[in-house]
Amino acid sequence: MIISFGEVLIDFLPRSLNEDGGTTSGYLPIVGGSPANVAVGISRLGVKSGFAGGISTDFFGDQIRAHLQQSDVDFSFSPAMQNSSTLAFVALDSEEPQYAFFDENSANRNYVVPSTEELARAATALHFGSFSIGVEPLGTKLETIMASCSDTHLISLDPNIRADLIPDEQAYRARLKRCYAHAHIIKISIADLEWLEPKKPYQLVAQEWLQGGAQLVVITHGSKGSHAFTNKDDVKFGATKTEIVDTVGAGDSFMSGLLAYLHGENVLTPKTIENLDIGTIEKALGFASKCAAITVSRAGANPPYLAELQAE
Repeated sequence: MIISFGEVLIDFLPRSLNEDGGTTSGYLPIVGGSPANVAVGISRLGVKSGFAGGISTDFFGDQIRAHLQQSDVDFSFSPAMQNSSTLAFVALDSEEPQYAFFDENSANRNYVVPSTEELARAATALHFGSFSIGVEPLGTKLETIMASCSDTHLISLDPNIRADLIPDEQAYRARLKRCYAHAHIIKISIADLEWLEPKKPYQLVAQEWLQGGAQLVVITHGSKGSHAFTNKDDVKFGATKTEIVDTVGAGDSFMSGLLAYLHGENVLTPKTIENLDIGTIEKALGFASKCAAITVSRAGANPPYLAELQAE
């Protein structure tokens, strides 16, 4: 099982409703959160998937559990917590979605991570992501899990940076550098990378991460495709063309597609990931690109099922 660690939340997406001949603007509550989206996407692609994070006992938490259950995501590592759910209001007026978060003292921040012994019994690979890495007390716990499991489990990381939620930018950047050293796969969007390393070409950053221990680095460029790097090769792949409704969850669908494909090729382990050949990388990027294309063709973070890709 691939277990995704981090936040699950409620995205409030802007919607316009026609009522009695007039138009009313409002927000539709949809389950989101980058790591939870990845867990859902992996499961919908036919790979056993789990989510490990704080889920509230409030009615938003009920919505979250129903959503995960509907996609057959194992959330046995996510006990019900009295703390409130994390809420995010989304603006879709630019190419990259903008977020306003409400996360103080949330179930997400106060989640108690499972023991490494429990993870060893349940998981083959662990995925980490987004702003949970930068908030306390959860961030320290996630870093500890990454460090203690990186020798035995494949670790993937997508920073999915939410700068407005980071209380101490210097400490966050330092933590990310430590986390890179534990990750075998690092995927990051070019927008996030430009915030993280504004003065460096992305190719140079990728090489630095590889030298630090990563085996596969993938930089996504939105509608321009993706660029993958290993210690031996680099591979560019164009984006799958589609009509875009919104880009919410596109990167998460790409991440889930990448992990699911590599799992299907039996290379999602610390030892096998370092020997990826160009053909496997190209196919993995192509599969991930199709997953993202289907997601952006419809509203919200709604990753595709395997049958949808097979139908195409």
